[in-house]
Amino acid sequence: MCIERLDHLLLTIAGTDGTVKSYCDVLRTDAPVFTDGRTALDFDHSKINLRQTGDEVQPNASHAVVGNVHLCLVINDPRESRRAELAEHNSRRVEGPAHRTGTLRALRSLYARNPGSLMEISNQVSIQPGATPDLTALAKAHSASRPRQGVTL
Repeated sequence: MCIERLDHLLLTIAGTDGTVKSYCDVLRTDAPVFTDGRTALDFDHSKINLRQTGDEVQPNASHAVVGNVHLCLVINDPRESRRAELAEHNSRRVEGPAHRTGTLRALRSLYARNPGSLMEISNQVSIQPGATPDLTALAKAHSASRPRQGVTL
């Protein structure tokens, strides 16, 4: 597989409020809350989705504990090749292909298990004319219009 970039990761946490405050204070990032109550940390070209233990959604890690990470990797390979490669390496496909909202664009994702966690392998897709607009992209455009402080680590 030819990995283009990390789109997002999902981090299992003990408590949302303290985690959000820490990241926002230290890294000066935005933390949008989605209409379904999910929270993310926005880093322009990638994001960290936060999920509190006990509040997992499917698909998820087989044993979700604080610190579990689910990676979403954007690849350039055709969808057919990623299915074949997963099968070749005995990775169990859990879900997909499924339409998802990525950090920059809409995604078509396959989910596979790896030991203790979940891997999301995605292709970027174009939104068809007349399709419902990507609300995350609209929120991101709104966020981009606000001044943002950089941080040096």
